Amino acid sequence: MSTFGQVSDVVRGGNMTMTPAQVSHFRTFGFVSLRGYLDDREVDALRDEVVCAMEEAYAETPFDGTARHWVPLLSPRAPITSGLAEDSRFLGAAEELVGEGVVLFMADANRYVGDTGWHNEGRYGGEKIMLYLEPIAAETGALRIIPGSHNEGFSKDIRAYFDTASPDQRSVKAEVCDSEPGDVIAFDFRAWHASFGGSNDRRLCTIEYYQAPEGPETLDAIQEHVATLARVTLDVWPRKQYPFYDGEWIANGEGSATRQAMIERMTAAGVFQAAEQATAPR
Repeated sequence: MSTFGQVSDVVRGGNMTMTPAQVSHFRTFGFVSLRGYLDDREVDALRDEVVCAMEEAYAETPFDGTARHWVPLLSPRAPITSGLAEDSRFLGAAEELVGEGVVLFMADANRYVGDTGWHNEGRYGGEKIMLYLEPIAAETGALRIIPGSHNEGFSKDIRAYFDTASPDQRSVKAEVCDSEPGDVIAFDFRAWHASFGGSNDRRLCTIEYYQAPEGPETLDAIQEHVATLARVTLDVWPRKQYPFYDGEWIANGEGSATRQAMIERMTAAGVFQAAEQATAPR
């Protein structure tokens, strides 16, 4: 069996199988909202961990509401957030939505400021899972997605529309994904998304998985994506204690079989090497 086909056998227990309707919605429209995925206790613990991690990472440049903060959390310093990447509710959902053999990319946390214009996450397929830590709606910065924009032809049309028509970004027709703490929004990397009208402190966690690589071209696309984001995030958000991929997390001192299988997939896909090369001192 290839390295890319082993995680499903070792995920933690739990009965969170996606319904056929949810899977169909994701594949047709490029996103799906899942209500009440985490309970109140889990949300409170996650929120506390994110606050502590942000304060530690940015001790010298505290958050003041004028600029976004971002921190990667595949780290023993963030066992709750990083643990979600191994949780059967998230890993299992990813494999149901984008196919078996997914490759973990990132678990992270954000404190968002202001608007985020229309964009997608690149040219390679995968799933981004978003967990807002406060209630959020259309007028307070909820995620907006253009349904079906993960499809290549439609995506090209959207890019051409933005380039030629230069529309008022808030007027673009889209689905508004309102959310309560504990809800999850999952969308395809290639789907066009944005956020407008939000406060100057929207706390959000994300967990991201790539589709299983199918050949050299897809491996190149994954490695290019990792390298670009590793370099950009280091330049834009200099921080302490939280590297893009934490070596202690990779060492897997806890002996998690699920994590070990994910690490083997990530190694085979070249994500650690791509990040290391991109962030090496210049």
